Amino acid sequence: MRVLRSLRRDVEQSDLPLAPLPQEHIAALVAQVNDELDPATIQRRCGGNALYALELARSGTAAAGEGSLADAVRERVDRLAPEAADLLHWCAVLGSSFKPAQLERQTA
Repeated sequence: MRVLRSLRRDVEQSDLPLAPLPQEHIAALVAQVNDELDPATIQRRCGGNALYALELARSGTAAAGEGSLADAVRERVDRLAPEAADLLHWCAVLGSSFKPAQLERQTA
């Protein structure tokens, strides 16, 4: 969170509010991951958030009715090897555009 606060302070940005995806779009996304899941259940859980819908579908916890988006992502990261999780952390910190040399310096 400190990195995000710092970026918000140091980089010009603007917020773009997005409307929730309708159930038929969530259903199409979820079907690409697991066509046996109930899109209505996922829609209720994710509130139209596409990323959350995909993470619920991937984790298989949609029907359980538990957990947040952060929990779903954390669960996926926890399944990674420690080296891969560390690399992912640094990719997230460096942002959407970086050179491999920058990543190498952080992980060396």
